[in-house]
Amino acid sequence: MIFFTNSVRDSAFVALLSIVASHVAVQLIKKLSCRKRPYIILPDVHTCQNPLKDYSFPSGHTTATFAIAVVFSIYYPWLMPTLLPLAMLVGISRMYLGLHYPTDCIIGALIGTVSSIVIVLLLS
Repeated sequence: MIFFTNSVRDSAFVALLSIVASHVAVQLIKKLSCRKRPYIILPDVHTCQNPLKDYSFPSGHTTATFAIAVVFSIYYPWLMPTLLPLAMLVGISRMYLGLHYPTDCIIGALIGTVSSIVIVLLLS
């Protein structure tokens, strides 16, 4: 952050706050929902080596990518056509790897998006 202009530094700080806020929500929901990952429930799901052992709902990776992508899309709208599809690909990859159900990623994307919008509005 020290190497960038004030506007990039400010948007990066907002993205950091959005990730922190969204992950507080993610961790609370994971503890309350206790949803097992698909590869544990579905016998034919093949996943990567050393898969995650915590609960699956919601997807923390998808939440984080949307929290970052939405903040930078708000501050730099010209990045939106690149950042949002990349964030969606992260969610799709989590499902492809057998680590999340579609609803895990959809809710993760929603949490990341809402936290970003709220943080941007609060700091505007």
